[in-house]
Amino acid sequence: MSVGTTISWEDTGKVGYMSGVGARGATGPGIKEIITRAVYGRGEGFAHGTVAFPNLGEVKRVLGATATEFKLGDITLRCSCEEIMVLANGQFDVHVWYLCGEDTAVSKQAVSATVEIPVTPFGKERFKDHSVRVHVVEQPECRRVSIKPSESGIEVEVGARLTAEVVGETKLRVVTSPPECEQAPPKPKPPCPCPSAGGDEDQSQGGESNR
Repeated sequence: MSVGTTISWEDTGKVGYMSGVGARGATGPGIKEIITRAVYGRGEGFAHGTVAFPNLGEVKRVLGATATEFKLGDITLRCSCEEIMVLANGQFDVHVWYLCGEDTAVSKQAVSATVEIPVTPFGKERFKDHSVRVHVVEQPECRRVSIKPSESGIEVEVGARLTAEVVGETKLRVVTSPPECEQAPPKPKPPCPCPSAGGDEDQSQGGESNR
């Protein structure tokens, strides 16, 4: 029996800065390294199974069936060289209404389920300080109900669809520039190498006085 549900929580990532670290080991004051969290991989799973209601008596007609929301238990991540798999455990209830003889009756079954969700990674990096998100796209739903005369009972087919994301720590390198107020003032222009007109007049006057 495999049926799924959802778990989701906010990231508690951290951002740090390191000066002088550039792409591919290059260094420079305008390069900073940001440590943050990103999605490593994502997957989708289709879960379905059957829930049996035996020994109900002489069931003449099924009046209805419904499933409650999935109550999540443990979620684990299983990694190997061949595959990356998220395992989501949880519970839900299935209710059926039926006509037995001349009376209307209701029966409930508690279901424990483990959902296997294969994850496709986006890159080749190793998972580090990871967490897992599981989202239910379709909650458990009763898709088919049938009467089993040989078992004096009812069988309900239940299905669900869900997705999973693996989130972990990663690093980004960005180019930065200082604010305008922190930029260095412009350098003064170098003096002109040509003699000024005032200098020529001084030299000519000096020559006449010597005479």
